[in-house]
Amino acid sequence: VQQWTTFEFSLTSATVFTNPYTDISVWAIFTNGRGDSLVRPAFWDGDKTWKVRFSPPDAGTVWAWSTHADKNAPGLADQTGSLKSIPYAGTNGLLKHGLLQMSPGKRNVVHQDGRPFLVVGDTPWAIPFRATNEQVKLYAADRQRKGFNIALLMSVQPDRYAEGPESREEILGFDRGFEDLPDGHLNKLKPDYFQYLDSLVSILVDHGIVPVYQPVFHGYGWKGKTVLGTTADPVEYSRYCKYLVARYGS
Repeated sequence: VQQWTTFEFSLTSATVFTNPYTDISVWAIFTNGRGDSLVRPAFWDGDKTWKVRFSPPDAGTVWAWSTHADKNAPGLADQTGSLKSIPYAGTNGLLKHGLLQMSPGKRNVVHQDGRPFLVVGDTPWAIPFRATNEQVKLYAADRQRKGFNIALLMSVQPDRYAEGPESREEILGFDRGFEDLPDGHLNKLKPDYFQYLDSLVSILVDHGIVPVYQPVFHGYGWKGKTVLGTTADPVEYSRYCKYLVARYGS
């Protein structure tokens, strides 16, 4: 697996959970021969499937992984495997210099190799719940030509009482990330929404644009129709943040 790129593996549960998103926590521990270790949470991806995503931070080492869960979970816990990291050989500017981090002085953003990263941000907030793949390809190509490298995103449509067809193709339409968001909760996650979001994010990254995810918006929201972010249950909010880290934080 090339350094900085995402390695993904799937786990299949032998147990049927009432709500797979809320009923269990699954994670993997990655360890290399030098004794370095990284913990990556797994995310539920529909039906009986969980996935783990991991980006090797080095090259030329073997990373062994093992999976764990907070309850008895045949098929999810006690799985093992390994991968070998190799140097990145691609041309994507976001990857060839290493993942982003704060500079030693904590005043600037730099790549892992110390190369400066001047943040030039745009605010296409509604891409995750309104845009199609074709629209994002046009958007990303345009913004790349103009020098943008950051896209600020509402990861889900945040207004409890927003109205419109559940469609990305219709006027005033939008997709829903949680079935129960209109009821003020974040418990009924829709995996197909995030599977589509995966494709949108990949397009942005392929064009050298870093997605910045706002979990559940505060303030005005999308249409100003009772944004959930300010009143969301803290446990539900933190669970969703962990889900975003699991799915997009490798």
